[in-house]
Amino acid sequence: MSRALAPLIGGDRCCCRVYRLQRVFKYVDMVLNCIQVIQTAKSSEVISARLSKGRLKIVEEIARKERIDKSTVLDRALEEYAREWKLRRAVEAYGDGSITLSRAAEMAEISIWEMIDVLGKKKVQLQYDVEDLEEDLKAASRD
Repeated sequence: MSRALAPLIGGDRCCCRVYRLQRVFKYVDMVLNCIQVIQTAKSSEVISARLSKGRLKIVEEIARKERIDKSTVLDRALEEYAREWKLRRAVEAYGDGSITLSRAAEMAEISIWEMIDVLGKKKVQLQYDVEDLEEDLKAASRD
């Protein structure tokens, strides 16, 4: 086999290079994961919490099945709860007329279109007037 065709056909040299590249990429991926863990550890704080035995069993089961540690399970659960809490507060505030649509979306950290969708699903009537339009146009021009 000619040297020019070996990489195309898959000669020994090509296979060795591909194998080496795979090892390098795997190593780089491991290093990046380590850096991410270190950065997360530096920007986090240790707290303690009391959990019922039932909840602890659920956390352990999720950790085992997802192959992550228990603190990551709790962090993800808290993140999800915080997202739902922000959304619930935004919907309530918009529903009672104390904030505009764009402010509600901002509070919930979602787009205006997503907020409209959420409000529709929750059967909250849109309260949109000229003032809201002007505010939304200003907010859109900032982004």
